[in-house]
This record gives sequence, structure tokens and C-alpha cells, in this order.
Amino acid sequence: MLQPAKTKTAEIIDHLNRMKIGDKSNMFYFRRYRNDANALKNARPVEYYEICGAIACLEQNIEDMRSWHQKAITASGNDSNVIVNYGMSLAKLGFYAEAYKMFKKAFGKNPDNSIKLYYIHSCYENGRFFEAYECVRNMSVQEACNVGLLEDEIAQISEAVNILDGKGLTDDDVSRAIACVEGCLQSMSIFGVGRDVSTFTNDEFILYTYFFQFDGVDLLELDYQLEQKLEEAGVSEAVLSVLEFDFAMIDDEKPVQDVVQLSEEKMALVRDLVAHVEL
Repeated sequence: MLQPAKTKTAEIIDHLNRMKIGDKSNMFYFRRYRNDANALKNARPVEYYEICGAIACLEQNIEDMRSWHQKAITASGNDSNVIVNYGMSLAKLGFYAEAYKMFKKAFGKNPDNSIKLYYIHSCYENGRFFEAYECVRNMSVQEACNVGLLEDEIAQISEAVNILDGKGLTDDDVSRAIACVEGCLQSMSIFGVGRDVSTFTNDEFILYTYFFQFDGVDLLELDYQLEQKLEEAGVSEAVLSVLEFDFAMIDDEKPVQDVVQLSEEKMALVRDLVAHVEL
């Protein structure tokens, strides 16, 4: 069955959603796509708002990004694809928890395969492994192929569920810890965060790696803030024994500038360093 051709606006949005923050070649497209958007302003305002929102995301203009996308959602009557595009912008800027809510909302309105894929991936990224598992556990090979899920992804979701179930942990336990990391990064004005999730069944732990541009970030301060937020949120030792967090800094010249693993040893070092400081 032939798929309907994409509209020009859909192609623009898809391209913007695939662009990386900080890519110098983006500027050429921004000028071009802003002109395309202005031509739609009166006749097709939803498309105008969406293009402006996607560009604001890439420019890391968070306030404008939110404003444009929310206008698009309202003007579209809560169209599921418009909600997904907001989720894409949120995720690109590192607001993963908010993006998950958007993808879940869109999936509830329209369980289309493409939306289902975004929803499952978002569950996985936010530590909602049991929720993701509910979507994939009864899928046939053909259904998984139709949705776009890889066998490795389904296997990792199943492995994560087994690890957490063995420790008596829930999605809420894990997502609370992940939200602490997100909050720490944003409190230090670190946006445009990439994220990778890996499961290690032999050692029974789940690794979250966060990638962000190197810009004089104080990793020791980041570790210390994270320790405080984890404690304030009441994240238990049982959760921390299962989760590990890595921070990978990227610059223009080197793929990875530095990697610092948050570990019990690092936390102990931070505690020792600040224990004797008189304020």
C-alpha cells in the first residue's frame, strides 16, 4: 500500500526534528524555513507555529519553544501529531519527563504505529520500563516490525524489567531518580542533552549516559548537586544499586571530552571535601 506523500510543512518539521542543536549549518535552513513559515502564518497558523517552535528549540530558546508549540496544540484542537512534535522539541532540550507526558498523551489519542514508537522509547528513556513492557510483551515479530521496534530494544526492555522486578522496584522508583539528574543538569543551564540507556543483566544494573556540550561545566559540582537532589527526593539505596549515571561532555573537536561516572566512591569523595568547609 502506497503511503500518502508528505506535505512540504511535514518535510520541514521532520528535517528540523532531525537536526542537532549547535550545528553551524542550521543557520542556512533557519532563514529558509522562517520564510516558508511566514507564508503560512495566516492561511495555516498551526503549521506556522510548529515550524517556529522547532526552530526555537534548535536555538535553545526554551520560552519561545514552549509558547509556539502550545499555540500549535491549541490551534490544532489537540491534534496528536502536533503534540508529538512538542514532545520531540522537549526531548531534544533534555526535558525528558515532560516529553514522556506529551508522547503518552498523543498515544492515548491516537495509537498509530509511529506514535507508539515514540511512546515506548520515551517510557524506556524515563525509566518507565514496566509501562514499556506492557506495550511490547505481546507483540509478534511482524507487529514489532510495523511499529519500528528492533529486537534488541525489546530485549533490553525485558532485561530491565527482570532486573527491577528482582529488586522489588517500580517505574516510579526509577523515574524519580532520573528526574533528579534532569533537574541537576537544567539547574546548571545544561540543555540540549542527549541520553543513552543500556542494561547489563550479568551485573544487574541499568546505565544512563548523558551527553552535553562542553562549556566549562563543573562536573564535581554537578555530582554534588545530584547527590543532594537524590537524597531530598528520597531515592533509596536499592534504586541507586541498580542505576548508574555517566556524564559525557562533547566539544566540536573531540567526540567525547571527558567521562565522569557517578559512583559511591565519587560521592564519598565529595562528602569528604565539603565536610570540613566552614561557611
